[in-house]
Amino acid sequence: MTAASRPDSGPVGAQRRDGVGRSGQAAARDARPLAQRQRPLRAPDLPASVTHAGEVATWAGTDRAFPAPHALREVLPGGVFGRGSTVEVLGPGSTFLLFAVIAAASGGKAWSAVVGMNDLGMVAAADVGIALERFAVVPEPGPQWLRVVAALADGVDILAVRPPSPVAPADRQRLAARVRQRGTLLLATAPWDGADVTLRVSGQSWYGLGQGCGRVKARTVDLTVHGRGALARTRDLTLWLPAPTGEPIAAYEPVSKVRPQDRPVRSTVA
Repeated sequence: MTAASRPDSGPVGAQRRDGVGRSGQAAARDARPLAQRQRPLRAPDLPASVTHAGEVATWAGTDRAFPAPHALREVLPGGVFGRGSTVEVLGPGSTFLLFAVIAAASGGKAWSAVVGMNDLGMVAAADVGIALERFAVVPEPGPQWLRVVAALADGVDILAVRPPSPVAPADRQRLAARVRQRGTLLLATAPWDGADVTLRVSGQSWYGLGQGCGRVKARTVDLTVHGRGALARTRDLTLWLPAPTGEPIAAYEPVSKVRPQDRPVRSTVA
């Protein structure tokens, strides 16, 4: 028997003598420190048809902004939210306003995501106009909240977040820098120091309910808008959210123009 054909010679024989074959080499690699083996968390690869933040210009008509809902355009500079900006959406009943902002900004073509909100209604989101096939929800991100948000900021155009606890100033600044670099619109549903725009709902009135009868048909909300630059002067307005006409958000129409059976019978103020 030649040396090449003996079972204890050559690479195979060597692997058998030292007890390290393919599986042994893999085990040796796995013995490296975890920090060396861990791959950074990245947003999943999206199909080529997906509109990324850098491609907003193809549907929004501008490469520097996201359209705001029509009812808000008169109080926002240019009627838009700047790319890479951070917007606070706060107050009782503000989830529907958040949906309206996402629907208008995405235009049915961009990808959006929500992190840390486990009480969202998908039917309501669809009714407002959000394209659910381009709407990702991470209801419980766990202890890696900041890492998940940072990864999604690389892969979607509009990102809404509800932090599980106050975000450290350094982490908040890093995340703000990341969304500015990527051109992502960040929507925070909790107080966020340094936000470019604040939309705060301070009160709401319901329409359609009678004394033991009827059903909710519409709601008005009192909204305060302020922020940086041209928004340094606070603006107060009242909006339908939703309107009696079925629109998800609309400029307020005086009660005198609303049918008597649709006038408010209950009001709550925060």
